Amino acid sequence: METRIGAAPLGVSREQHAAQYVRDMCGVSSRAQLDHHALAADMFHAVIRKPFRRWSGLDA
Repeated sequence: METRIGAAPLGVSREQHAAQYVRDMCGVSSRAQLDHHALAADMFHAVIRKPFRRWSGLDA
């Protein structure tokens, strides 16, 4: 049996799902707003970018 925990909903691409996750976590309606809203940009770095870099080994 295939698990779908954390996966994009059926019919939604991984890219669309990731973009929506970023918007939801950062409280913006467009990822472009990250360039103009310091608080949203800080949230992106703290909640998404830094954990990903640690997980991927980029900041090892």
